[in-house]
Amino acid sequence: MSTARTTTGVNGLDEILAGGLPSHYTYLLMGGPGTGKTTLSLQFLLEGIRQGENVLYITLLQTELGIREMAATHGWDLSGIHIKVLTKEAEKESDIAEQTLLPTAEIQLDDVISAIEQAVDKYRPTRLVFDSIEQVRLLAGDPVIYRQKVLATQRLLAKHKVTTIFVESSVQTPEFKTLVHGVIQLENVVPHFGAMHRNILVEKMRGVDFSTGFHSFRIRTGGIEVFPRLPIAKKIMHPSWSEMKSGIESLEKMLGGGLTTGTACLLAGESGTGKSSVATVYVHAAAERGEKSAVFLFDERHDTFFERAANLGYDMLPYVENGTVTVNQVSIGDISAGELAHNLRKMVEEQNIKIVVLDSLTGFYQTLPEKQQLLLVQLHEMLAYLGQQGVLTLMILTEHNILAPNHRNIDASFISDTVVILRRFEAVGAVRIAVSAVKKRHGDHDKYIRELQLTTDGVVVGEPLHEFRGILTGFPQYTGKPGRLLDED
Repeated sequence: MSTARTTTGVNGLDEILAGGLPSHYTYLLMGGPGTGKTTLSLQFLLEGIRQGENVLYITLLQTELGIREMAATHGWDLSGIHIKVLTKEAEKESDIAEQTLLPTAEIQLDDVISAIEQAVDKYRPTRLVFDSIEQVRLLAGDPVIYRQKVLATQRLLAKHKVTTIFVESSVQTPEFKTLVHGVIQLENVVPHFGAMHRNILVEKMRGVDFSTGFHSFRIRTGGIEVFPRLPIAKKIMHPSWSEMKSGIESLEKMLGGGLTTGTACLLAGESGTGKSSVATVYVHAAAERGEKSAVFLFDERHDTFFERAANLGYDMLPYVENGTVTVNQVSIGDISAGELAHNLRKMVEEQNIKIVVLDSLTGFYQTLPEKQQLLLVQLHEMLAYLGQQGVLTLMILTEHNILAPNHRNIDASFISDTVVILRRFEAVGAVRIAVSAVKKRHGDHDKYIRELQLTTDGVVVGEPLHEFRGILTGFPQYTGKPGRLLDED
């Protein structure tokens, strides 16, 4: 028998909770100041209003005016929410305090608990938010009294079948975590530069196969939006492997027929060696076939992307205007890796994207402030999801040499299905570009080095050049005759 669920009204959170909070239980919402606890709580109550429920907000901290002013910043009307402010009960000094052996704090706590009972009896809510439970702990003073009062309150709420969120500003409350059905924690991450990032963690949820770990979220005008981590299925979702063509016969020959759908290709090399241009070739070829692509730019502007494509003879604007190609300029200081993955997922599922370009991994690296060691974990999760959707992912990595020893770089080659290396070399008094495929999991590829040229007629890949040495050092040297090179007679 499945447990009834109470939806939270927070985009993305119900997905993490596999449908919502189990109904008629109590939950702890934790987080420091400014993490969005009140915002999430009000969204939870407003969702109840939308479903025709009675809802109640009880606070020991805030004034009703302050709550309504905060809600107004989101454009919310709280007229359907019953608000009970217990500040007077918490601060009141009983006249009989001097005539009793009971401590004043316990008398005040009894006043608070009594006020909660009266409000529940009066309004008969199906949803309740209590802000904040730490004030009850402070009033109790004694841990035993605190536990007794909390358990008594929980029994009352369970009797009336109320789904309740207790708000807690301190994250150091292990004793209360054991009393509630679930624990949700909010946190702010402040990088050295850029906008503050926010994470949400479902720490505990009895009877729910929830999505574990941290998920990103953002507070916007209108409330909190949570970005669940990408769902990874246990089996391959796209039906078959197929080769995606570039329209350049020599490039496809080098790659053993082309790049395979549902795989990730790493294009690595120094700046200016044509990595983005090779990716643009695939995007343009797909657009001509009517297949959609999404390009995420971390390092350059939209106009640079269009200008580079135009210099290759590719007019990308018509495809952007008709929605076949989407170009997204990512501000690395203002977006988290979780939000980026959410945006990517939304585009793939809603627009049937076939190619995703990440230009570049260096920029993606910067979306993980203070947690940059998690780059490969985040990237692996993203590639697994895209692979299950049958999407070809082109990752651009600007570095000196991924094969050179003693050189510190981002190494994403081991999570890539195909690796293409582009290198500069000098020959006949000119700086040229060499291209080679060094890895392809799905199918074979040739082992030769070829010359690559960027022309106004597109990308040109030459025939295999056997007269090379030093390729593994990162400084290839051409020892052959000039006539073997492109544009050399």
